[in-house]
Amino acid sequence: MSEDSRVIALSAASVACMTKHFSGGGPQKEGIDPHFSITKGQVYPGNNFNYHLIPFEAAFKAGTAEIMPYYGIPMGMTGENVGFSFNKEMIHGSATEQISFQWSCLH
Repeated sequence: MSEDSRVIALSAASVACMTKHFSGGGPQKEGIDPHFSITKGQVYPGNNFNYHLIPFEAAFKAGTAEIMPYYGIPMGMTGENVGFSFNKEMIHGSATEQISFQWSCLH
């Protein structure tokens, strides 16, 4: 979606885009899918977290309506090791303050 085509108000003819999975799915500890209860630890080798924000910054600029956090637990990234949906520092700190996204979050 280009900046020129951003939706300012939703109507019956609108399409709202959800961007997922914040903040980048993939860097799982030991490569185990976080849908399984064995591990949900998400790690960012080489302090690579900001690299995973690049596509979200573009989606936010394009006017995405909401984001869906990832299922993993960002290990050692904030004051508490809890899933992205429940991690206030990660969601509000990274998405709202760092990227300046005013958003809706689907848990």
